[in-house]
Amino acid sequence: MKTRNNVFSKLSYFMASALLVAPAFFYSNGAIAAGNAFDAIPASNCMPRNITSVRKLELIGGAWKFRTNQKGTAYLECPVETLGTTGPTFARGFLVYFQDTDGVLTDTNINYSLIKRENGVFTSVGTYDTSTANTTEATLAYKETLADIGVELWYVRVEMKRLSTSQQAIMGGILVID
Repeated sequence: MKTRNNVFSKLSYFMASALLVAPAFFYSNGAIAAGNAFDAIPASNCMPRNITSVRKLELIGGAWKFRTNQKGTAYLECPVETLGTTGPTFARGFLVYFQDTDGVLTDTNINYSLIKRENGVFTSVGTYDTSTANTTEATLAYKETLADIGVELWYVRVEMKRLSTSQQAIMGGILVID
């Protein structure tokens, strides 16, 4: 069994590597045209949504995870700073960095939603659920959104769920691709 610090160290290393490699991967595979910006949102930029989430989660080694004896659902909100009035006019999608220790099972999962607020109304323009990934290792996944961007407020809402303390959900960061 891996130690807690070893797992977080590997996850942090993975996230840092992914931030460096992801732009090259997308450029080389033609998924994103050259010249588009990347907005990296490290987990440390995300804040628990309410006091219940604060009590359930902890930030260790640059990643959010459930505290040892906590389970249930917790929420994080992650600001997207380059969209809107000062950023590009289109969001192609987002990459998420995570570890969901039960893979495709649903005892543990993380649901990411790219949200815009326009005229007081909140709208999700794309979601990704880690239970769709057939892996229990630290990994990254891409969700295409193809959202037009105006002057709205944008953020990523992260819903973390753990029904058993024998599993773990770890949120490592987000890369919004404009």
